[in-house]
This record gives sequence, structure tokens and C-alpha cells, in this order.
Amino acid sequence: RQKRRRIRWIVFTGAVGLSPQLLWAVLAFVRHLYAPEPSPIPGGLWRGATLAAGAGTVVIPLGVAYAVVRHRVFDIAVVIRRGVQYLLARRALQLLLALPATALVLTAVVHRDRTIGELVGQNAGYLWLIVAMGLSLRHRESLSRWLDRRFFRQQYDRERVLAGLLADLGRLTRPGDVSPLVMAQVDYALHPNEVHVWFEGDANPPPEALLTRIAEKGAGPDVPLTGDPDLPEGMCLAVPLGVSDERVSGVLMLSEKRSEEPYSTQDLSLLSMVAKQAAMVRENLLLREDISEERRIRTDVLAHLGPERVNLVKECPVCGLCYDSTEERCSRDQEKLGLFLPFPRMVAGRYRLDARIGQGGMGTVYEAMDGRLHRTVAIKFLLGSAMGRAQGLRRFRREARAVARVDHPNIVRVYDHGDLEPHGAYLVMERIRGVTLREELRARGPLSGAAAAEWFGPLLDGIAAAHSEGIIHRDLKPDNVVRVRGDESPDLVKILDFGVAKVRPADTTGDYLTATGAVVGTLGYQAPEQLRGLDVDARADFFALGVMVVEALTGRWPFSGESYSELLAAIVLEPFHLPGDDPGILALDRVLQRCLAKDPGDRYASATDVREALVPALRGCPEFVS
Repeated sequence: RQKRRRIRWIVFTGAVGLSPQLLWAVLAFVRHLYAPEPSPIPGGLWRGATLAAGAGTVVIPLGVAYAVVRHRVFDIAVVIRRGVQYLLARRALQLLLALPATALVLTAVVHRDRTIGELVGQNAGYLWLIVAMGLSLRHRESLSRWLDRRFFRQQYDRERVLAGLLADLGRLTRPGDVSPLVMAQVDYALHPNEVHVWFEGDANPPPEALLTRIAEKGAGPDVPLTGDPDLPEGMCLAVPLGVSDERVSGVLMLSEKRSEEPYSTQDLSLLSMVAKQAAMVRENLLLREDISEERRIRTDVLAHLGPERVNLVKECPVCGLCYDSTEERCSRDQEKLGLFLPFPRMVAGRYRLDARIGQGGMGTVYEAMDGRLHRTVAIKFLLGSAMGRAQGLRRFRREARAVARVDHPNIVRVYDHGDLEPHGAYLVMERIRGVTLREELRARGPLSGAAAAEWFGPLLDGIAAAHSEGIIHRDLKPDNVVRVRGDESPDLVKILDFGVAKVRPADTTGDYLTATGAVVGTLGYQAPEQLRGLDVDARADFFALGVMVVEALTGRWPFSGESYSELLAAIVLEPFHLPGDDPGILALDRVLQRCLAKDPGDRYASATDVREALVPALRGCPEFVS
């Protein structure tokens, strides 16, 4: 294979180097036979073009040297694609943009006696080059994807296969099925000589020393492996398998590709995302098995607890009303009551549970009466199994205190929190009665720009207050934003559910509510770095906000797909622009481009900056016609 590649490189560079000279020789012959005298092409220009054609032969010795000297020769298509990627890198384009601009400025300085028209006329090439580089810099991501689709289809399909693996993982029902699926799909997509997946608890678990090194290294899938005695021979890439960098439970090992092509940045990014998702799916499946066993044990325990021992809360499975353990049927719909939580109806001797009002992945929310202050509150219960047992409960307590510090009219107030035996916790918040943005969109359809501004202006005020305390929401969506109608006072927009919020390291002493690397949030609103399981900052909230703005104005997500994998690929890879060419739409689209940028570095730096740009753009945007 290497011999064939060396021959192809010599033939290819020979053809590339000699083709311009051969073509120019044909043109010179035709010019000599048929061109009029004097020639319409100036002699100086002709001589310069002749030299340029001859200069192309320099690639011949370079290609021969590469084919002969290099121990491992990459395929021509691999080198061309990697070269195009480097050329389209942001810094390379910025440098190429600076060169003609600098040359144009120097020309103007040297020839100060000439008019602008003369300078532009004589240096038009510089201007066109600046325009071309500027457009390439602005559209580098879409241009790179178009080149992959058009000329490097195998690499483009590879990304789709790995993204599709995420959807396949979501359909598994047994923990033991995770490793075979990951191995098969990674082998199909990347074609390594060997691929291994090891999890703790497997028949042949990964070497403990390797897991320790990966855990110490933290973020990043690329771990140096040369000469490692703990690994099979030939391994060159290790990707940690874990829901967070602090909880590495396995490792995905790959040897070099059969094509001998190096692993690209896109490969590493997708492998990291697959690894986090695989670990999370496996942990959830293991947790489901544990919960089934817990449920069986809890049922046995509850069956032996008589009402005289503890007043466990019973609730109606239909309407959610809560009752004492002595009651048998719901007074509203006559349904038989059930025991759904192993908690007393009177929590902490103070809060009487009255009705279930919501349920999600992080816990269940009840309406309750505060017997001490005689006010209605909302209580959210979180079970230890949903938060990593004792460690998760410690994080919850610390960050509940942090959220309680944020006293802002646009953020739901936290009144109290506490522990519940044996493995649970509760959070007491103000009871909000209003209309969520989701309900508003379902009832009215897409909003006008002015109406959307009335939602997102206060929302950004609340986000700014949370960010100022170092708290990142990470699950912004229309369901978590509510408008409280005021009889005499103005309507008030409030942000709900900081259930997966994260406190920045500067405000904590260690781990976070969801540690670095955990994939949290709601699909469709998660930023690309969240989907990859990377650490996130406030800019992840701005991405979710951009999705919400598009949904509020158009009734649709900015990114879509017919399957889970297509949606993931669209969020991570595809650009979005608002439809329409009205100046107001274009102005808003420019704001959204910064909110929805794939790279967090391209997004706004603060919620205040987003508000200053977004709210005026919304008010100046015409209504979209669906």
C-alpha cells in the first residue's frame, strides 16, 4: 500500500508541476501562429505568466522528496483535505486577510501623491483578494462542510455515522449491549486496525493505572500511549468513557486507521461526544436496574410500615392531589390512592404536601402549605439515585444555597432546603402561577418581534443576575420561563428550574451539581459543547436563548432532523439563518448568529451584551409569515 501511494504521489506531483508549462507551451505556439502583431498581451505580462507557469515545476521535487523521505505517506486526498482545513482555519484566514490589506496600506503610504481612484485602479487585485478572504472568514464553517460534501464524501459520511451512533445508543435496553455497539459503529466509521471498549465491571476491565492517568489528565480525549505496558500493542488513541472527567468508568481504545490517516480534530470531537453518551447510557441502564431493585425493596418496606408508625403521603394517580396515609380514595375523582414517594406528608414538620404539580428527570414538584408562615409554596423533591447518592446530595445542598443568594424579581425565589432520609433532598420555592412561554406559543402561535421583546428583555435581566453570582442555568427552554399576570402591577417574567444549574468554580470549593463532562439540559436547546460533554460557561445559556428566540418568532427550532442523530448533527455542524431579506430580519439574524455560534468564543461575552443587541433587534423585526 505504501509503495502504491509513493508512486501515485510522484505521478500526481509530476502532472501538477508539468501541466501549467505544457498548457502555456500550447498557448505560446498558438500565439505565434495566429496572434496579430503587435500582440494584445503586453510583453511584460506575458513573460511574468511564463515564469509563473514554469515555477509550478517546483512541486515535482517536493512531491518526490515527500514520497521517498517520509516513512509513512498519506493518501493524496487526505493531504489535500487537511491542507484545505488548515487554509480555512480562522487564524490562517485572518493572516491571509491581513497580508493584502497591509500591502494596500503600504502602497497608499508610499504613493501619497496619487488619488484614491488611481490607487484603487492600480491595486484592484488587493481589494478583490481582501473581499474574497473576508467572505471566506465569515463563511468558513459552511464552506468547509460544502467541500466535504462535494469532494470528501467519505469523511462527511463518517461524521454522520458517528452522530447516528448516538441515536442507536438511546435505544439500548441492557448495559452489556453498549460496548459491542460502540465498537461496531466506530470500526465502521473510522476503520481503525483495532478498537477496544472497556468498562469497569467487564470480564476484562481496563488497567487501573490507565484509568487513573486519564482521570488525572481531565478534559480531552487524546492521551499519549506510546510504549504503555498496560495496553495492547498498536494502540494510539484513548478516549475516556465517563459521564464526567471526575468519574471515568472505562476507556475506548483505537489503533491507527487502516488508511494510516491521522485522527482529525473532528474525529476526536465526535469520539468524545460518543464516549460521554455511551457512558451516560450505560450508567442510566445500570441505574434503571438499581431502581427496579430499590422499588421492590421500598414496596416491601412500605408494606410493613403501618399508618400508626408514619403518615406517608398518598396521592391520586390522576389529578395528583395528596392525602394522609389513612385515606383510600381521591375525593375529586374517586381513584384509588397510591404511595409514590417514601416521604411523610408533613415535610420537616412544616410543609404539608397538597398536590403534585410537575415531574421531570431531576425530581417531582408539589404544591404545599407552609404551616409556619401560612403561605403556599412549591417543593421539589430530588432522590439520591438521580444525583449520584451522597456526593450528589452534597453538591445539591451547596448549590441550593448559591441559587438562594440570587434575589432578583425575574428569578424564582428559593426559601428553604433540606435532607430527607434515607437518600433524598427537597427545595422550597415560591409558588408561581402564570403562563409559560411554551403555553403561550401553543395558544397564540409565533410571537411578533415586539411581543418577544417583552419576554426576552426581563429573561435576560434574570440571566444577568444569575451569571453575576456565578450561576449558569444550562437548561433554558420555553417550559422554564413563565409570565405572571399582574392585576394592578405590570406582568412579571420569571425563570424557573435551576435543577441542573452549575456554579462556576470560582464560587465553589470542588465539584459541581453536574460535574464537568456530564451531558445535561434538554436536547434541541443544548449548545454544541454541552452535547460533547465539555465544560460549559455562561455562553451555553446564550445558545439556548438563541434557539428560544427563533422558536418564539417562527414556531420552529433553528436546527431540525428526521432522527435523533440528524438533529445532533445539525446542532453541531449546520448553520442557521432567519428566512427573509427585510432589513429588520437581517439585523436580528446578525444578533442570532452570535448567539447560535458553534464556537463559544464567537458568542456574546455577557447577558448584558445580548440584551443590548437583541431587544432593539426584536422590536425592529417584522412579523414572520408562517
